[in-house]
Amino acid sequence: MVEIFYKKTLSQKIKKKAALIVLSVILLLIIVQVFYPADNLKVNFINVGE
Repeated sequence: MVEIFYKKTLSQKIKKKAALIVLSVILLLIIVQVFYPADNLKVNFINVGE
């Protein structure tokens, strides 16, 4: 019983961490979009590619 409970809480913690990571990544992307519009990023990527 204790092991099952431990596994459930552990998976919930992992899910919470994963959700936090996803949210922080989305926030980062939004901030990047605000400061560096997609067009500028595309141009930079093309320049790096060449």
